[in-house]
Amino acid sequence: MLVDYEYTVVSGQLVLLPKDLPPQIKLDILNSQLYAQLYASLTSNKFSDPMAWDERLTKARSELKWATRFSLSRRPELADGATLDATSLLMEQFAHAPHFDRPVMEEAIRLGLKALAHPSPAQELFFDSVLRVTQAGSSLKIGPVSDVLLHVCVVSPKAHLIDVQLGFSLRGALDHLLFEHPYPGKDVSGPMSLSVSETELDTLAYSWIRDKVKDGLGAEGVKRIMSLDLPTAVITPDPLSGCCNSTLKDARDE
Repeated sequence: MLVDYEYTVVSGQLVLLPKDLPPQIKLDILNSQLYAQLYASLTSNKFSDPMAWDERLTKARSELKWATRFSLSRRPELADGATLDATSLLMEQFAHAPHFDRPVMEEAIRLGLKALAHPSPAQELFFDSVLRVTQAGSSLKIGPVSDVLLHVCVVSPKAHLIDVQLGFSLRGALDHLLFEHPYPGKDVSGPMSLSVSETELDTLAYSWIRDKVKDGLGAEGVKRIMSLDLPTAVITPDPLSGCCNSTLKDARDE
């Protein structure tokens, strides 16, 4: 069964929602995920103290009526000579989830990651939330350092959320092309943070706190939840070969 997804950036998360999911459940999922992120950031910095931030995020999700059905975390270090490929790391984590439907979900996730390479307000929101680049000071001999902590989530038709977290530090200045090419493993500083979880929203229980969450978000709900448009393939004739070439064009330009 093919599932048609819509893509939304919720601050530091890329969330894939089935288009046929009821609108109220979509809104409940997005608002609760943002609320949990903001709650975690009240007392913890996701880059300086990612473990404390993650603990508060998990606690907030529980209080927002998300029940954890599966969870797996690792902090591996790259082997000598290895490369860091953010897209491959994410897919490897998704594969651990019991209800990950690879034929249906994987290509949809890859499309969303590619869309993040194209300039848009949603792209800017995402990378402002997940990437911290510290420039070298005058007294330092090393170059800039990039800290990354991001979430990619895909939701099933029953509001069952599979959430993958990827975190690492790398010598060098990363940007919006994070998912476009691999990076030398020798530039990665310390262990990576990899996790995958499956959680399920108790939609009835959440309905009792929905207004409280909405009021708590206030204007942040408008500023930090944005639709992400997928680039569309545009076919143009090649005057030299008589064949057609495919180029990418942002859907907002249509």
